[in-house]
Amino acid sequence: MKKRHLSRKIQKRLFFILFAILMVPTYVFTWNLVSGPTLNDYKGDEVWYASAVRNILHKEGIDVHYHTFINDPKNGIYGEFAGVNVVLTKDANTTNIQDLDPLIAKVAEKYKPVIKVEGIYYKSHDKFYYLVPKKYEEQFVNDIRKIKGLDAIPGFRYPDEPGIQDYYNLEHPYLAKEFMALSMILFGDRPVAWRLGSVLMYYTAMLATMYIVWKITKNYLHTFIAFLLYAIDPMMRVMGTIGMLDIYTATFMLLALIPMVKDEVKPKDYLLAGLITGLAAATKFNGIFILLPIGIYLINHYTDNAKELLKNGTITAVTTAIGFLLGNLPAITVLGFNEWWQGFLNSFGWHLSYKGPHPFDSPVWQWFFNKNPFTFYYNPRIMAQTNWFLLLLALAIAPATIWLTKKWKSIEIVPEAYLGVTLAWLLGYFIGMKTQFSYYAVTIEPLAIILFATTLPELIRPDIKEKIMERLSEED
Repeated sequence: MKKRHLSRKIQKRLFFILFAILMVPTYVFTWNLVSGPTLNDYKGDEVWYASAVRNILHKEGIDVHYHTFINDPKNGIYGEFAGVNVVLTKDANTTNIQDLDPLIAKVAEKYKPVIKVEGIYYKSHDKFYYLVPKKYEEQFVNDIRKIKGLDAIPGFRYPDEPGIQDYYNLEHPYLAKEFMALSMILFGDRPVAWRLGSVLMYYTAMLATMYIVWKITKNYLHTFIAFLLYAIDPMMRVMGTIGMLDIYTATFMLLALIPMVKDEVKPKDYLLAGLITGLAAATKFNGIFILLPIGIYLINHYTDNAKELLKNGTITAVTTAIGFLLGNLPAITVLGFNEWWQGFLNSFGWHLSYKGPHPFDSPVWQWFFNKNPFTFYYNPRIMAQTNWFLLLLALAIAPATIWLTKKWKSIEIVPEAYLGVTLAWLLGYFIGMKTQFSYYAVTIEPLAIILFATTLPELIRPDIKEKIMERLSEED
């Protein structure tokens, strides 16, 4: 009996209908993790990144604001209030802000009702946090800044970390933080704004994952499988809702692969891949790991042509450097080249040093068993759990893509990317990057999804299975 297949037109319609329907719960889940009522606080390393962005904007003379509505009939407080951090400056004659409390209290008395938020600083003796009636925010800030040894920094409260008001996070590049800065300027200094860039990266990475699979297979089923796997992936869901750098890195690494997914990669493709790799590294240095599979691809294709190998390798390396500098240009402008460059050089020692034991240490090999997932938040409990089964399965099926390169030559970079980036993390561990956490796996999970979605549906076809068994029998 002749098999009947759905026409391409119907397949296309079904794909977009199912995609649209399933995007609704995906969006709802994502937004709940971004803006839930219990999540109006720092999650994980947001304490460092959001604070660093606030500081660098303040250094540039740009204040971002946090406004909140308070309705407290018991204390007669009603209206919109602005958050203001009052902090010690480096030239202060004291190390304890309590010594200047009487002077701050005189200013607060002028703009009643000013609320001094208590019970948030235990380690820090260099800052207070106030909620000031919004209409008096500018006057309050200006009056505090007139007091020697004090500065007023509008925005969300700083975390309880001594000296964090002078911290710029120079150990990491700045592109991802530039996205955060733009969001905070446009939407205010609040947790939702810190996370909007991550949400954008989450959906960009989703589309990039699907596009790569489509570009290779031209098959709606394969592409839909990629979408489903991405949508339910616990790591991608969580990292796409936290104001941290890693989802930016993973996204740009995926984008760098797109020019490489071709039957014949040309110099202009290496140029584009290198430029985007530079942007990936400009979000976090491990974005450079995508260069390893690109390098493997280059060597595989130009082993017998040293001239082309050198030409395309140089194009890739030079454009990577250009992309990295472009991604850091706003930070260089604000900090000055010397301060940025010194931070860049010092960061190598920081990254290649062991930071000591951490309760959530998880070296790369533990990601494949979801061991010791990083906990970002406890109520609700938000953890960076790996899709360990998918990671292991992708490892197992990666070698099988050799049979698919005859059908889809463009698939060659996919196993190289997954295995190459994983290998880069492993090599990194042995050269000093021993402080690794489960959420770093966000850089390999989309690659595992692409590998699975392109390969497995083909490997279970009877004709392909038969060819594989024949090949295995010949090797025996």
